[in-house]
Amino acid sequence: MVDFIFIGGCPGSGKTTVSRLIQHTKHETWPMIDFGCLRVFHLNHEWTNQNDDEEQMSFENLIFILKNYHRYSYQNILINDLTDKCLGDLSTYLSHDEYNYYVSC
Repeated sequence: MVDFIFIGGCPGSGKTTVSRLIQHTKHETWPMIDFGCLRVFHLNHEWTNQNDDEEQMSFENLIFILKNYHRYSYQNILINDLTDKCLGDLSTYLSHDEYNYYVSC
């Protein structure tokens, strides 16, 4: 068992589809978080107002959510739609000494 499973990839590559298949095939109790859904709260419909600051804020919100799930003993949390920058920053926010996670790109 792992704490988090990050599924990355380019747009349209099937990140959400793979996450849903994993979740619904045998693991319906595994939570799934789509990073893009966290950004929808403050971006306009066309996402023309996206920028580095709002992406960083959304990423920090995601990290808080993940740590909170971990605190309540959830495991195998599926996370998809992270940008390459966010995937690269994971180790800064989630220490491998404290969290066990897998990244698939």
